[in-house]
Amino acid sequence: MMSLSSVTAPLLNAALGIPEYWVTDVKGKQVIAFGLREHGKYKQIEYSMTLSGLPIMLLEQTLEQLTQVENGLAALWFNQQIANINIKE
Repeated sequence: MMSLSSVTAPLLNAALGIPEYWVTDVKGKQVIAFGLREHGKYKQIEYSMTLSGLPIMLLEQTLEQLTQVENGLAALWFNQQIANINIKE
């Protein structure tokens, strides 16, 4: 079932020109990212357009790490994963 915010948020984001937004389900360990296209509609993306080169799947893997190790170790793991990714802001 869709909530009102799941319908109105993308419209508001698009009207404001927000290039990308993420929907995070922490319990389900899922991150869904959407990028704004030229026609003013969002499309699901696998790599961040804002943090160029960041795979969205890596965020999901980090959520999984948080269920297995302490937060500090999960942050260290994430840092090691992105060390070789050329992320441009």
